Amino acid sequence: MNPASVPTIFAEHRRVQRLARSEHRQRQSADAATFLLSEIADDMIERLTFVRLAPQRALVIGPCTPALARHLQHGSATVTQSLALNPAEPLAESGYDCIAVIG
Repeated sequence: MNPASVPTIFAEHRRVQRLARSEHRQRQSADAATFLLSEIADDMIERLTFVRLAPQRALVIGPCTPALARHLQHGSATVTQSLALNPAEPLAESGYDCIAVIG
């Protein structure tokens, strides 16, 4: 299937706007509902621990919980977070040994 015939199902700009709104609400409210993000991060941490991955450079696309950031930084890894990157597009920068997409 050539790129011109692949249908666009989701609007990327709407995904980025939704994540930005969510992050803003979480900063504004001490009791923001973050349980789902925490569950996703905990599951990701469990899987990374199982495969014994200790990345040197990690990229998190989407909201990164403090627990996930601490886990990735264990062993002095550099963690970059971005809400605006499109996970379906090639990255402008390379060299990441762990890329996590949340949400």
